[in-house]
Amino acid sequence: MKRLIAAALVAAAATALSGCARTQPKGQVVARVNEATLTDRDFYDMLPQEFSSLPPAHKEAWIAANKDEAIKQWVRTELLYQEALRRGIHKEAKVAKVLKEWPKIILMNEMEKRELGSAPEVSEAEAREYFSRHEQEYQAEIKLAEIVVATRAEAEEVKAALDNGADFAKLARERSLARNTAVNGGVLPAYLLRGDKRIDFELEEKIFSLAKGAVSDPIKIASAFQVIKAVDRRPAWQTVKFEDVREDLIGGLSISRQRRLLEALFDSLQANAKVSQHPELLK
Repeated sequence: MKRLIAAALVAAAATALSGCARTQPKGQVVARVNEATLTDRDFYDMLPQEFSSLPPAHKEAWIAANKDEAIKQWVRTELLYQEALRRGIHKEAKVAKVLKEWPKIILMNEMEKRELGSAPEVSEAEAREYFSRHEQEYQAEIKLAEIVVATRAEAEEVKAALDNGADFAKLARERSLARNTAVNGGVLPAYLLRGDKRIDFELEEKIFSLAKGAVSDPIKIASAFQVIKAVDRRPAWQTVKFEDVREDLIGGLSISRQRRLLEALFDSLQANAKVSQHPELLK
């Protein structure tokens, strides 16, 4: 429900930018700022899609609890928007460039949303089968060490050095950008349990596939790259059952499926387009 409230307030804030001002508003006007109006139809149109699936009583309760704040946010946005126009901020080169990009971003997001909408849902049977194949990973805790570097090339150098017998702790102290762990030879302070929500599902898969003493291939994290070592593995303090991780497992598998779907779309579009990239020109 909190996500629904946030989405509605964001939508309310965006209404001014999408052209809410009308000479002949359709519906009852629930707010007005100079010539711009917000009608009841506008308000209902900007509510997120999941709102329509709520029971009628919940819809009424939600609107009663949040309509004042949503309208207040719309008025605030409209006031600032109109003042920005009056000052000519939208004509400034930097701002105009960003505004020009907005249609592209909106269409890109809509394209992604529609593509992801075609992804089949992960069933409980699929999640249960996945858990069965990886059950032993859920029954173990793992202690990790990391080396974080800026580029994939550096990460591959680190991995090659480790494969050739270099000492992980020494390399971590010398090269890792994560200084809070580098001082300890890259060792993270706590054991991780699979399914405890502290890390991304796909990263979790990579980590828990490592045997004790094994080192991962380079892993992309945010704006850096990471090489991980499984320093220790031990039995979890209690048995983890499918029911304990069911919802998070279905969610993780769903996100993983959606990522693969988008990557397949990108690869297909790129294969049929004329694309050139020259990052070496940026210095």
